[in-house]
Amino acid sequence: MTMDLEAAAGYGGGFPGGRYGGSPPPGYSYGGNEAFMAPPLMAPPRPVNFHTRSLGLLVLLPVLVFVAISLCYCWVYHEKPAVIWSVTAFCLCLSMLFMVARQKNGAPRFWFNVGFLVLLATVAANVGGQWNFHRHFFMYWAYEGQREYSNVSPKEPALSHLDGGKLIFTDDARVDVAASVGLLEGEDRVCVAPIVVASSDSSSWRAAYAAGGRSSIEYWAAGVNCCGDGDGRTFTCDDVRNKQAHAGLVFLDYGPRRKLLETFVKAAKEAGTTHGMEPAQDARFVMWVADPDDAQHWYWHAGISFLTGGTIVYLAFSIVMGVMMHFGPADRGGKQKLGSRIL
Repeated sequence: MTMDLEAAAGYGGGFPGGRYGGSPPPGYSYGGNEAFMAPPLMAPPRPVNFHTRSLGLLVLLPVLVFVAISLCYCWVYHEKPAVIWSVTAFCLCLSMLFMVARQKNGAPRFWFNVGFLVLLATVAANVGGQWNFHRHFFMYWAYEGQREYSNVSPKEPALSHLDGGKLIFTDDARVDVAASVGLLEGEDRVCVAPIVVASSDSSSWRAAYAAGGRSSIEYWAAGVNCCGDGDGRTFTCDDVRNKQAHAGLVFLDYGPRRKLLETFVKAAKEAGTTHGMEPAQDARFVMWVADPDDAQHWYWHAGISFLTGGTIVYLAFSIVMGVMMHFGPADRGGKQKLGSRIL
């Protein structure tokens, strides 16, 4: 009996040839002492650093998925949209595999929880990435592919610069604020003002244009909600008050701001009725800025700021969800907690 007990003790409470905490093998004897009872069943021991491993998967894996998809929208989507759809499909398949993974009877649904969080991160990253791309990165990459023209005179035909995204005007070019017009479109006021060669007043350049047989304006400074109330004569769009500004970032005829061009043309025609001028057939509407490169990079910085803020918010959300699933309410009769072990 002594030898049998010592042998059993050598297995940490188990039985020779059996598993920890299991029942004795068939035919096993306790040395003839039937009063000696088998030790109670015990759960398998938790793996080393199991809390760290469990929380790491529940928290960090969804965040990595969120960041990876978001970065693809920043750098890849404008040229190779198939890449982002491939990454999205891979993440969706990964989440499905986790969610349908077989689990042991009575065990917590750890892998299901991981799959659910990966699925949530994939959807959130695509929703936020689409908004951020069309709001910011689309404009940045669009200007990156456009030409830049310098020493452009306001009298030059806009037709010769249709492929330009950045126009640097001559030093004598200015925005005639006195001839600006504001047109109310829904809840927004669309503002335009002609870009002309500098003169003492508006009437002098209009007389010069009429004498030269030119009554149309080729280039217009434009903006939204930047020309005050009333008839919109107070034009303050972008860098119009900066005397060093002689450049324009063109409003492109595609992308999220395409619809603005239609309202700009309407406002310019309104200016023609009011001030005796009209927009040229191929007139270009620009943001009047001091440095078009800085104006372009504003979209980049705004997009990166949105990405950074979104990542921080999602990290906080992921931590809350991971902790809730790891230490959350009991599953299957309250005997074990969600995420209490990794299968």
